[in-house]
Amino acid sequence: MNIEYRKGMMGIPFPEEYGGSEGDWVGMHVCIEGISRGDITLGALLDVTTSIVAQELYVFGTEEQKIKWPGMPRPPLKSYWRTAEFQKTTCWEIRTMFTQHLAVLETGRISNAAMAVGGAQPCLDEALRYARERTQFRQPIFGLQTIQFKLADMAVRLKISPA
Repeated sequence: MNIEYRKGMMGIPFPEEYGGSEGDWVGMHVCIEGISRGDITLGALLDVTTSIVAQELYVFGTEEQKIKWPGMPRPPLKSYWRTAEFQKTTCWEIRTMFTQHLAVLETGRISNAAMAVGGAQPCLDEALRYARERTQFRQPIFGLQTIQFKLADMAVRLKISPA
């Protein structure tokens, strides 16, 4: 995660004044998809830290909070829920915070989809490799029409997924 942070991937859609890269959410989701192709866990971390934690801070945080946590978020990420500041909140404040949290999950859902698309490509690559190596009836199963259709269906679904 430190590499993602140093390369500016953790603040793509946020303004430079708050440690962001002045990008947009499309760029953020392309980044999450690409990282998830290599390591879906890193894609998930980037998704959560940017699409949920940083987005919530950017949309609902005070100016003081945005300045306090420049580069939103910055590893190691400290959970707000465990801070002394949170321990002093009332039930009504917690209800408001919960509503705000649900509001930023809309962006998180799109980020999850980008992560899934990124993680699906290695699955297709592995299925193609296996179908070429595995033999049945003295031929690679890649030559069987049923397998070809399944692989083609996977490829088409993956190709149209980012759209």
